[in-house]
Amino acid sequence: MKKIMIGGSLKAAVERFQKVKAGYPGRAFVSFMPGNLVFKSEGTPPNYANARMHWRVKFVSLALWKAHVVKHIGRTPAQWRIEQPQLTLTLFSLKEPDFDNLVSRWKPVIDGLVAAGIIQDDKISVIGSPTFHWRKVKKLKDQSIEILVSDIKT
Repeated sequence: MKKIMIGGSLKAAVERFQKVKAGYPGRAFVSFMPGNLVFKSEGTPPNYANARMHWRVKFVSLALWKAHVVKHIGRTPAQWRIEQPQLTLTLFSLKEPDFDNLVSRWKPVIDGLVAAGIIQDDKISVIGSPTFHWRKVKKLKDQSIEILVSDIKT
C-alpha cells in the first residue's frame, strides 16, 4: 500500500486528523460467505458533502477509511469477487442525516471495497443503486457502519 506523506509524516497527519475528531475508524468485523460479505466497523466516516475541514485533513480521512476497509477485508482473490453486487449500507449514529449527507459518507468505504477486490468497480452499471439505511444509537461510542454486499445472482 502506498504511504501518504502530507506536510510531514503520515503519523503526524493521522494525529492531526484524530484531534479534529472527524470519524476515525475503529475496530472492524468481517464475515465472508460465498456471495455475501458483511463488514461492520466502529466509527462513522465524516460527512464529506459539506465538511468544514481543511483539504489535507479531508484527504487523510478519505485515505484512512479506504485503507481501513482494505486492511480488514484483505485483498480478495478474483474468484471471490461479487460480479453483480447489491450494496446495503447502514449508518448507526446519534443524529439523523439528510439523504445527500448519508450518501456522501460512503464514498471512501465503497472505494475500499473496490480496492480490496470485492466489487469490480463502483460505477452505477456495476453496483446499481445501493440501499441506504440509518439507525439511531443512544451513545456516541456506539456509532458505527455496516455494509452488506450480496450477489444478485444468488
